[in-house]
Amino acid sequence: MGCGTGSLGAGATFVATLTFNEPIDSEKMVYQDFKSALFWLLQGLPTRGTMNDIEEVPPGPGAILQLRVTVHGPLPNPEHFNRAFNRLLWGVRHQLHDNQVLRPGTDSWVSVTAAPDDWTSERT
Repeated sequence: MGCGTGSLGAGATFVATLTFNEPIDSEKMVYQDFKSALFWLLQGLPTRGTMNDIEEVPPGPGAILQLRVTVHGPLPNPEHFNRAFNRLLWGVRHQLHDNQVLRPGTDSWVSVTAAPDDWTSERT
């Protein structure tokens, strides 16, 4: 299972709410990297998503509880986007380094839950 858009026609939208396991500081590097990766994922869609499609709750700066992410259609075949989106959500749990020492896969102590949890096409 995962969070998925389903097919979207032209002008249709899909909104996902991403809730952090605990509030995260908007200045924290893991949050900034996550938000940047999310933005670039949206940029790869035919509609070229913008930063306005990622809404912080409450608005930053400060502790962020959730992100509301809006995906705009058309997206007739969402499988590749949905897989990349879910990999990004799972990937925030890991960090590449802890300031000085490279340690691939170390825990970032951050996780996110997506709603809706409705994508049954996830192949793991």
